[in-house]
Amino acid sequence: MYEAIYDAKHRFVTFRRDGDRPQVKQKGLREPLLCDDCEGRIGQWEKYVAEVWRGVEHTPFKREGNVVTLTVDYARLKLFQMSVLWRAAIASDSFFEKVVLQRKDEESLRKLLLASDPSSQNRFGCMMTALVDGTGPVEKIIVQPTYVHIDTCLCYRFVFGSLMWTHVAVDRVPPSMKFAFVQKDGTAHVLMKNIREAGFLTDALAETAANNPNPLKLR
Repeated sequence: MYEAIYDAKHRFVTFRRDGDRPQVKQKGLREPLLCDDCEGRIGQWEKYVAEVWRGVEHTPFKREGNVVTLTVDYARLKLFQMSVLWRAAIASDSFFEKVVLQRKDEESLRKLLLASDPSSQNRFGCMMTALVDGTGPVEKIIVQPTYVHIDTCLCYRFVFGSLMWTHVAVDRVPPSMKFAFVQKDGTAHVLMKNIREAGFLTDALAETAANNPNPLKLR
């Protein structure tokens, strides 16, 4: 998911909204969290999702208006989504500090992942939204996760891989989001949204740009 933001020397620049000095990094955010067995378990789901998004995995799809419908492996995609939310919740890196789950939900996720159990389609669901502009997918951006309440349910929004991933952080279902959860029959709806319509994201980018008038350039 980081590939699009790397330069030819495998580097990218991070910016803080508060204007603290930009930093050059060689790899994505990393933190030792898991044993080798669990790393390998999650790695299988990551590999599958990466291949779907790169087009290596030949995934049937159709587009109607602003909705793209994919036919996917329910378990692998759902478990990947759940693993992202759980890892962000237990990570100590400040990038994920806004992702805070109730202990019972965090533990439920841990047990489901350990059992490779994607659970029901409405439990810990995730809505996928493709961010686009006038030229196509917006790929070169990863943003700190933020929270939002949808239908009174607490959700967390991640932006990476040209998608906004909106995770339901509680064991309830926002009615307006059920359509966009991956279904047990393998149907996955991806909503397409112009990045200018994602207010929280454009506000964050505008604030970051204003506080970084002389951005660091890679040479």
